[in-house]
Amino acid sequence: MLHVNHSHIFSITPLLVWVLLTTALQVQVAAHESATQIHPQFESKTTKAINDWRQNAKINPQADEPIRYLGDALMQRARETGNLSDYQEAKSAFQAALAINPKNSAAMAGMAWVHGSLHEFDASIQWALRAIALDPQNPDAYGLLGDAAVERGDYDAAFELYQKMLDIRPDLASYSRGAHLLFVTGDILAATALMEKAIAAGSPFVENIAWCRAELARMHMSTGALVKAEKLIVHGLESPQTTSICWWPWVGSRPPGRKFQRLSQPMKKQLPSIPITMPRLP
Repeated sequence: MLHVNHSHIFSITPLLVWVLLTTALQVQVAAHESATQIHPQFESKTTKAINDWRQNAKINPQADEPIRYLGDALMQRARETGNLSDYQEAKSAFQAALAINPKNSAAMAGMAWVHGSLHEFDASIQWALRAIALDPQNPDAYGLLGDAAVERGDYDAAFELYQKMLDIRPDLASYSRGAHLLFVTGDILAATALMEKAIAAGSPFVENIAWCRAELARMHMSTGALVKAEKLIVHGLESPQTTSICWWPWVGSRPPGRKFQRLSQPMKKQLPSIPITMPRLP
């Protein structure tokens, strides 16, 4: 069980120190921004997955899963690059999978993923609900419904949906969602603990781990834990897990001392149900 002591969450650190550190880190990120957009390690693994599933889909044109996995791989590249054309191609892949098998719940969740990533939340919700109607144990669909709830400010619903995802499949995707929600609702200590679980859970794609590290750095910066934040950011900039799209948005984090008005009671009550040990992803 995670016990949150709010008495020392929002430590006071001089604003000038924060500004100087942020400026220095922005300079470092800018240097990497001009040097590389995507590290070859990302591109090789993601591109290989795309090429492999594209070839598999050609070999098995009547099979719905290869083209669905192609959609997943394209969405992975979209999150790494922000390339809008990948979203459209992924959507076409999921639609093709559904044309072959209209009851493919994973492809429906894929459609929800595409629409949610484009902030088309009404469509994302509808596709996620369709996925759950076919497969009530589809963790991705619950996560995507939770994402839409967060974006709309319905944090109570988001806590329930993310907890459902966590109960079905505790992994990087579910831990990091819960951590982000705890963070935006004010439980910083619980948020950082859960984000560390996400990092420990691992992922086949190193960008996903790097995103969690960047988010954890932002959490530390928001509380004035500048040494921890700097360590994560500098390590990220110097590691093979560096992408500008991953690290750049977080260095401009809010100054320490900023408090959120809402506390996350639902997740605090449900945290004991989160497994202490996590399965490591292949």
